[in-house]
Amino acid sequence: MEGLNESIGNGTFPITAVSPPLGPETIVVPVIFGIILFTGVLGNCVSIYIVVKFGRMRTVTNHYVLNLSVTDLAFLLCCVPFTAAVFSTATWRFGTIMCKVVFYFMQATVQATCLTLTALSVDRYLAIVYPLESRKLRTTRVAIWANTCIWTGSLLLSLPVAVYREVVEMYWFGTQYYCMEVWPSKTWERAYMIYTVLIRKLR
Repeated sequence: MEGLNESIGNGTFPITAVSPPLGPETIVVPVIFGIILFTGVLGNCVSIYIVVKFGRMRTVTNHYVLNLSVTDLAFLLCCVPFTAAVFSTATWRFGTIMCKVVFYFMQATVQATCLTLTALSVDRYLAIVYPLESRKLRTTRVAIWANTCIWTGSLLLSLPVAVYREVVEMYWFGTQYYCMEVWPSKTWERAYMIYTVLIRKLR
């Protein structure tokens, strides 16, 4: 492997025209992700179609199931193609705007999924433990309102990801670009990390 040397400051960094050494995961992971994307999109689209098409399927519980299918579908479309591309090239090739948009929607859809699962669990608990008392609370209107709040909250609370995601230039067998979170302080980073962990524990 031949390369040139470029002196920066007091150090010397090898510059090479070839791509970084990539392992078999550059092929295996995108293939697996492609299978996940195909089956996930197909399954969630079928679930959405059934609930929307047939009126008898529009129960309170199925409103949460429908929302769960929507969050899963959105996550698959936002996450899988770009993650597979990064695995295959070892660098971010989609620019700063897509860096912010993709990871913002990843965060928002994960939060929406966790909160929808929580709402679904609460609905099932009320239906089983308090079947009569919960009838006024377990309505389609309440389910739609809950799903709306879930999406609104998830989109708003994920905004820090869009704000602090940046394309960072780093050196690894030449100049590479990575989509990373660049926080103004460790305190902000730690606080949001704790919040994210707590939200995902709801699953």
